[in-house]
Amino acid sequence: MTHGEYVRLTGFLDRTTLALLSLMQGAKGWETKSGAAFAVVSRNSGQLLFPPHFIGCVSDEKLEKYARMASIVKPRQLMDNLDHLSSWQSRDPENGLWGGAVTMSPYEIFSMSGLTEHGDEGMVLAAGHAHYGDPLLLGLDTTARISSNPHWSTLRLLPGRLA
Repeated sequence: MTHGEYVRLTGFLDRTTLALLSLMQGAKGWETKSGAAFAVVSRNSGQLLFPPHFIGCVSDEKLEKYARMASIVKPRQLMDNLDHLSSWQSRDPENGLWGGAVTMSPYEIFSMSGLTEHGDEGMVLAAGHAHYGDPLLLGLDTTARISSNPHWSTLRLLPGRLA
């Protein structure tokens, strides 16, 4: 992913995540949600490919937590379980392991933290669709089925492949 592609992708995520937050306002589990962190991590090394991107209103108290979850914890779940498509498959809330990261290619993991688990994963799936295109080819529908993601059926209707 080039820097220009990352800038276009984070612009897409800004608009789409804020729309999802507005749509879900007041829904159960979304009452305190107002922003998130997004990260693109190397699947091979675990290194951030770009600095974490913050979306919406993230309080000072949550900045470090969201960035750490999106850029280290959730991607590590996938790196430790190479046969998993999504961190949902290794979620363990009692030990602070959550859904919200998805393997997008042999080289990249997209990860988000700050929304609900399904919200984080849904936005990451939408980001993969926007960046790479065909959700069937990427296995995004399969990934969404694993977690029974309620947002994907709507988010997958967004136009694919950013220009």
